[in-house]
Amino acid sequence: MSANRYLVTALFALAGVMLGSALVNFLVDPYLVFGRPRVAGFNQAKPAAESREGLMKAYEAQRHNPRTVVLGSSRADIGLNPASASWPPQWGPVYNLSLAGADLGQNLRYLKHLVRAHAGRSALEHVVLGLDFESFLARPKQAGTGADAGPRELEIQSRLDAMAAVSVASQQRAWQDKAESLFTLDALLDSGLAVLASQSATPGVDIDADGQFSDGQLRKWTQTDGVAQLFKQKNLDMLRGFKPPRRSLDPGDGSLMRGQSQVAGLLELARQHRLKLVLLIQPSHVSRLEMLDAMGYWAEFELWKRALTTIADAARASGVNVTLWDFSGYEPENLEQLPAKEQAHTPLQWYWDPVHYRPALGDRLLAMVTAEGGAPPPGMLTAATVDARLQQVHRDRAAYRERNQADANQWRMLVCPGPSCAKPAAP
Repeated sequence: MSANRYLVTALFALAGVMLGSALVNFLVDPYLVFGRPRVAGFNQAKPAAESREGLMKAYEAQRHNPRTVVLGSSRADIGLNPASASWPPQWGPVYNLSLAGADLGQNLRYLKHLVRAHAGRSALEHVVLGLDFESFLARPKQAGTGADAGPRELEIQSRLDAMAAVSVASQQRAWQDKAESLFTLDALLDSGLAVLASQSATPGVDIDADGQFSDGQLRKWTQTDGVAQLFKQKNLDMLRGFKPPRRSLDPGDGSLMRGQSQVAGLLELARQHRLKLVLLIQPSHVSRLEMLDAMGYWAEFELWKRALTTIADAARASGVNVTLWDFSGYEPENLEQLPAKEQAHTPLQWYWDPVHYRPALGDRLLAMVTAEGGAPPPGMLTAATVDARLQQVHRDRAAYRERNQADANQWRMLVCPGPSCAKPAAP
C-alpha cells in the first residue's frame, strides 16, 4: 500500500471513529446540551453532574421554562426538592437551578439568563433562594469593591451571554459547548459512565430532570465512613477553609455587607418582572452553629440577618413581593443527635452532614414559606420580628447547652482544643 493510500485510509478511519464517537455522545447526551430523551437503562443517569452541573443547568433550565425556580448552593441543590408535595399546585412546575459551590452572584446570573431566554413568554413567577452566611464572608484581601472574576465565573459569564446572543459570531461559546459535548474524549468517557450508571442499581451522583441533585454521594459516604466521621470531617474542612486571616462581612465600601449589590440586583429583577421572591436562611446542624460561635462569628451572623431584614423591608415598601425567613436557629431538627456506634452508618432523619439537610427537612421549610394567609410564622424576619427572633435563638441555644454540655464542648473543641475553649460563651 502506497504512503498516500495509507494516509487516506487512516484519515477515513479516524473520521469514522470521530463520527461514531460523536453519535454516541449525541444519543447519550452526558451533559444535557442537546436535550435528548432520557431512557432508563441507557442514558437516564448523568454522573457528570458532579463536574458539569453548571453546563447542564444552563441548557436544561431554559428548556423547562418553569413557574418556580430554586436557587442556592449545594444545600438547596440537595435539600429543596422540586417534586416535593409541599409546593402549592399553582407554583408548579418547579426547577432546581441551584449550583454546588455557587455564590449569590452566580445565582443571579443564571436567573437573569433564564428570564431573558424566555423574554415576553416566561412562565416564571416565584423564586426561592437559599442563603448561606458563610458565602457572604470574605478574607481582607478580597474585601473592597470586589475581586476580579475567577476562571469559573468568566466561563459562566461567557456561556450564558453566548446562549442569549442573536448573531452566529457571538455564539462561539455555545458552539464550543456543543463541540466539546460531541468530539472530546472526556465526553465519550462520561457517556460510558452514564450508560453504566443507568444500568446500576446503586444510586450515585446524578441530576434529575427537574434539576434536583442526587444525594447518592452523601449516602455513599455515610455508609462508608459513618455519620459521626462524616460530620467531623465536614466541620474540619470548614475550619481549614476559614483559617486566618479572619473573614468578614465588611466589604470596605461603606455598604451593609459583602454581596449587598447582588441582593439589590436580585430584588430589582424581582421588581421588573413581578416575581415573588422568597429568601430562605438555610438551616445548619447544631455542630456547625456551635463552631461558628466558637470561631467568633456569631455577632456577624446576627448582623447579617439584621442587614438582610433591613434590605427586604425596604424592598417590600417599594413594592417588591419578598419575604425573608430564618431557619438557622436551635430548632429541634437542627439539634438531631448523632447515632450510637451500633447505628453509625444509619443516615440521620434531617441531615446528611452539618450543612446538607435532607429533603424531608426541606419539605417542612417549603410548607412554611409557601403558605398564604394567617399570622406570620415565627421564622419570618421583618423589622418588627427580628429582635424577638434573635432573642429566641439565644434562649434556645442556652437551653441546648444546658442539656447537652458534652456535645456542645465536642464541637467547640474542634475549633480550639483545651479547657480555655471548651466552655461556651454566655448567651
